[in-house]
This record gives sequence, structure tokens and C-alpha cells, in this order.
Amino acid sequence: MLDGVLARVLDGIRFEIRRRASWKSQVRDWMTCVRAHLLRYPAVVSIIGRQGRTSPAWFDATSVLVEILERAGLRGAALAHAYLWVAEATMGCIVNEATLSYPDQVEGALNALPEMSEDSRRRHAALGPHLAALDSDSFFALMAEHTIAGLPEIPGRTGARGR
Repeated sequence: MLDGVLARVLDGIRFEIRRRASWKSQVRDWMTCVRAHLLRYPAVVSIIGRQGRTSPAWFDATSVLVEILERAGLRGAALAHAYLWVAEATMGCIVNEATLSYPDQVEGALNALPEMSEDSRRRHAALGPHLAALDSDSFFALMAEHTIAGLPEIPGRTGARGR
């Protein structure tokens, strides 16, 4: 039953992948589409990879990512590692945001300052204004940029389309 619910939700993802964009831009498009869609249905996020079973519908959704990475020229272990890197980073951010909004996460951290050790309080207090200045979209874009930067360069790919 849970697979059916999730399949119905994930079937509704509209992947707006710019076909003429660089492969790294296409990866960013995939990440952004998945996040936007799943945050409309935060209750299903926890059932994607429930213990003992990952939904087949999730694998259908991630096959779009595999296709992008294959077209870029990744194969074998490099493909598997890039796929896992992007999918896990994307879902990690989505799970956190679906569970507790980014502004609530920052507020919670700031509210916890008085209960922290002196060293922790000093270190975290300095981060507060900078964390509060980011909104959830900006934070996701930052995470996506760093995730994509961690992908391997593909031999033989040069120029704007390969970057």
C-alpha cells in the first residue's frame, strides 16, 4: 500500500530538464525538481527509503538522474558513485526540510544556545546571523552547487557543455 501511495506521488514529478544545458546543469535541474515536488508532499518523504525497502517508484524517479549521468559519459563505478552522491545529498536536504523547515531549524539552534556548553555556544552564536540570512531555497542552491562540484570531471569533456 505504501508503495502505491508513493508511486502515485512520484509519478507526478515533472522533470524540467534543460536538454541543451550542460550535464551538470541538468543534474541541478533534477535535484531542484525532486525537491520542489517532494516538499509539496512532505509526509511521503519518510516512506521512500523505509527500513527494509526502497520504493520502486523512487528508483523510477532516480532513473532520470542515471540517464543524465550516462549521457555525460559516466560508466561503472564512477556512475554508481555519482548517482549515490547526488541522490543522497538531495534526499538528505529534503528530509531535513520536510521534517523541520529551514527557518525553524535556525530558530531551534538559536533557542538552544543557552543550554549549550560555553565553547559550543561561542562557536554556534557566531554562525547564527549567517545561517539566518539564508532562506531554504538559497541553502538548497548552495548544497546543490557543492554537490555538483564534487562530481568527477569526465575525460574528453571540455567547454561549457562539459562543465
